[in-house]
Amino acid sequence: VGNSVYYRGSLLRGAHGSGCDAGHIPVLGGMRTCGCGKKGCIECYASGAYLVSLWKERFADCALADLFRVHKDARELAAFVEACAIPVAAEVAIFDPTLVILGGGILEMDHFPYKELTGKIYEHVKKPYPAENMVIERAAAADAGIRGAAWYALSHAL
Repeated sequence: VGNSVYYRGSLLRGAHGSGCDAGHIPVLGGMRTCGCGKKGCIECYASGAYLVSLWKERFADCALADLFRVHKDARELAAFVEACAIPVAAEVAIFDPTLVILGGGILEMDHFPYKELTGKIYEHVKKPYPAENMVIERAAAADAGIRGAAWYALSHAL
């Protein structure tokens, strides 16, 4: 789960450079161990790595690329999509943005339920605001996050 928050011309980094890392928002009752060493990070339930493990464990009857087409009604995939909405909704609650840009490899998968994802984000966002004044858009390129990270690293090199 990669993300960044851009505010008043700058990326928010926090005191130690790890601010706005939504993948490590803890999930109440979450017991899976994250790559960071903590238990229960949302990334354990809403990441590409988790989707691959879910596919191998429950849906290996199809290619990963076909997962959302072949198993579109599976409750496990609906739970995955909802888990993907949680960190977005959490940051919306904190920052009250007018624009949220979503992108990345999972969202670019054929038949990914993007409409359901945005619906779940709006469902978890406070009404009437920021929900009624917030726009969710797709990133212009599937690799926008990687490009942004590279740009940031190059522009802040020694």
